[in-house]
Amino acid sequence: VAQLGLMIWATGLGYLVGLLLKDKNLILPVAVFVIGFDMFLIFSPISFTSKAVEERSEVFQTVAMSVPSAQQASESPEAPRQPQVQPLVFVGPADLIFVMAFFVSLFRFKMRVKQTALWLLPVLALYLLAVLLWAIALPALVPIGLTVLLVNRREFDLNGEEKKGLLAVTIISIAIGGFGLFQKLTAAPKEEPAELSTQEDGPAAPRFQGSPAPASQD
Repeated sequence: VAQLGLMIWATGLGYLVGLLLKDKNLILPVAVFVIGFDMFLIFSPISFTSKAVEERSEVFQTVAMSVPSAQQASESPEAPRQPQVQPLVFVGPADLIFVMAFFVSLFRFKMRVKQTALWLLPVLALYLLAVLLWAIALPALVPIGLTVLLVNRREFDLNGEEKKGLLAVTIISIAIGGFGLFQKLTAAPKEEPAELSTQEDGPAAPRFQGSPAPASQD
């Protein structure tokens, strides 16, 4: 129910954002800007998104859409094999908002809606697979924005002033996105202190960040 509610309010907000675009040429600077800005939010350790994921992960998980996965509840051979649903990967609400905003705009201006959807679905599926294989956070608005732009590239007709504005937005997007990626690549890896067990029967097994806490013996 919570996931359904999240999808409803995110897509509803995206619908309103799509209505704000009064001209199809405005899709260009919006898509270009969100590509660089999303790269900064995901890659840069100083962005509020990175800090929220690292320091307040439970808050981010509350407002993010999760892709579920069935996992075994207990690794003990004596325990019954009862699978439980665990989040496999999280998708931020901004991705849902802008996907809806782009498709509302494409539909309003009679652009390549069907072709965009047919390209976007496999692109996002491959992108999700890359996230799972590499186990890192990647900005989803990058493939979303690029797919919208490439599929509908022949639909735009910019005048001189619009081309200058698009060039300025592109430079800003590349600058902030490149800055976030540079911070990600040059950041020193954080070493987490090993957790010591308070039990008397030996040291505890190591626990990865984000894994559920062990159940109480009571």
